[in-house]
Amino acid sequence: MSIYPKDVTTGTFPLMLLAAFKHPQPAGREKIRGFLSEWVDSLEPKYSAKEIETVLKNNRGTALEPFRLNEDEQWAAILLTRIAFSKKKNQTRVVINSSFNPEQRGGLVLTNNLKHFFVNRLNEDSKTSLPKSAWQFNPGRLQLLPNLPGFLDSSSKLGQAGYELQIRPSPLLTSDWYQIDWDSKLPKRYNDLGMLSYVEGGKSLIQEGVDIWIEQGVVRLQLNRPETIIRWGAKLSSPGGLPLCLRIADQNKNRKKQVRIQVPLRTQSIKKSMQDARLLLVNTDLSGWCCTGDLNGPDLKKTERTFVEEVVTLPQ
Repeated sequence: MSIYPKDVTTGTFPLMLLAAFKHPQPAGREKIRGFLSEWVDSLEPKYSAKEIETVLKNNRGTALEPFRLNEDEQWAAILLTRIAFSKKKNQTRVVINSSFNPEQRGGLVLTNNLKHFFVNRLNEDSKTSLPKSAWQFNPGRLQLLPNLPGFLDSSSKLGQAGYELQIRPSPLLTSDWYQIDWDSKLPKRYNDLGMLSYVEGGKSLIQEGVDIWIEQGVVRLQLNRPETIIRWGAKLSSPGGLPLCLRIADQNKNRKKQVRIQVPLRTQSIKKSMQDARLLLVNTDLSGWCCTGDLNGPDLKKTERTFVEEVVTLPQ
């Protein structure tokens, strides 16, 4: 578990929690909340939902910064607190913010013995700052969430050239991806994108025999070698598809930008889907909405995963 969960949240739990909020059907939300609640019970939580609910309801914040949670937010806050103060997770602090607060500052700090104190975000200082190691739930940041589940404007097909995928410009991808001056004289297998990008669980795209390049603002990818299709065919044809990490070098900031995607294989070469590629989030704090470090949610059955992935993409 990272000591700075609000900076490097990468686990799947926030994604599952979001699905429990945002599933378009009431039955879907109920199903997801059901298996999350069952999972929490298996972690041997120290406190009941009622005990935590009482603490939350007895806190009103201050006149300047009132503390309020609606019914859904309260459910999520109780769930997160029970997970944190369980025998298997053993956290010492949790920060629950008001739905009125759009920032990641201030909030109600709960300790593992259910003691609590409130920190005003407007006068937070070194003596009243939030504990950096604490998990956080910031419901006021829900409006800042990215467009999920992160379908990209893309299409794929299986033809004479093997598997082909095109990803067109999308607001989900930063503009940096489409402002690169690619030298058309270089063989497409030997550009920076092919050298830096890789198959998750494998090697770089060049080493895997995967061609990738950018042409007129469109990311184009081809798997056309028999050994590559044999190696990754099962992943491509799975419901989730093949997970890739695409990386480019940011010369101005001297660091690498990356985006994780899943790409599936369509068995019908004539019909093309406009949403073949899906984003996999690298940081899963969802713009600071829920910060829990590397906390992964429960292992899901196929039907449970289907409900969740109607809202957000989960890694395989």
